[in-house]
Amino acid sequence: MDAQSLTNVLGILRLMNARNTKTLDVIKGWCGGGAQQEVHLRVACYVQEQIRLAQEVIASSQLTDEAKAGVSGTLTGMSNAFSLENLNSPFTNHVGNVTGSISNFVILLSASGISESTALPEDLSNLIREIADTMTLFDDATIDPAVRDVAKRHLQILSTLLQHIPIFGLEAALTSYFELMMKVRRTDSGSSEASHAKTAPIWDKMKAWGSRLDSIDKLINGAVKLGDKAQKAAGLLDYIPG
Repeated sequence: MDAQSLTNVLGILRLMNARNTKTLDVIKGWCGGGAQQEVHLRVACYVQEQIRLAQEVIASSQLTDEAKAGVSGTLTGMSNAFSLENLNSPFTNHVGNVTGSISNFVILLSASGISESTALPEDLSNLIREIADTMTLFDDATIDPAVRDVAKRHLQILSTLLQHIPIFGLEAALTSYFELMMKVRRTDSGSSEASHAKTAPIWDKMKAWGSRLDSIDKLINGAVKLGDKAQKAAGLLDYIPG
């Protein structure tokens, strides 16, 4: 049984375990103040992806139909709660017994011999701080507004995902990192020379994050399962228009 999506879903349930809390308000809390609506929606999409993966894991597992029913019902309710039309309604409208749902997932993981604990390396906190510092660098008035907007939005998404690895996993952050690098480079390629001169050293700094994400992944997972994807993502940067 692939545990990653199941442990991520359990982490989401634990963070949503507050009665009458609107799903969107929780997402806003994850993203921090000043995050744009696009950031909120992208984070909701990453949650939906974890839910879909967990649904596939449960559906294809050796569990009996009765055993599947409880967790499958919870996953359906979570999917509804994080859907576009329901983001502004209380999470408990869709998952009525959050505490009971948490128990079901804890029992499932425990019975499967799957550990919930994830040791987060020290460099993860350092990287999150660097991302926050890098966001401020794009406030330079010399940098073209389009570059600034793209960079700050995608840096915010990457920071949010890295701050909440227990609910998103690292793969979502790897995907977000590549998208960040691709879109910043493409936008920056059409900017003024003055703007490009300001962003060039920032770009070099951001590009170095690829190898660090790879190292963080290996420490978290104890294997190269996702690390290969990080290296491939870093390699793809060579094909981004300069």
